[in-house]
Amino acid sequence: MTLRRDGSGLLEGPIKQAVTWEIKGNELCIKMGVMIGTKCLTGVAVKSGFQTFHHRDAAFLFTR
Repeated sequence: MTLRRDGSGLLEGPIKQAVTWEIKGNELCIKMGVMIGTKCLTGVAVKSGFQTFHHRDAAFLFTR
């Protein structure tokens, strides 16, 4: 996953999907198109980057 400072990004997997993202309070919200919609993950700053959580379980760790 690549997130650019301008709020755009790219999700790479079996299929590449353009995304847009924004920070809402302590949540990272990623919009992945009409079919998937928007997913928001709660996050906190950690020493190595930004740790997100989904239903209290660690989800993604974003680093530079």
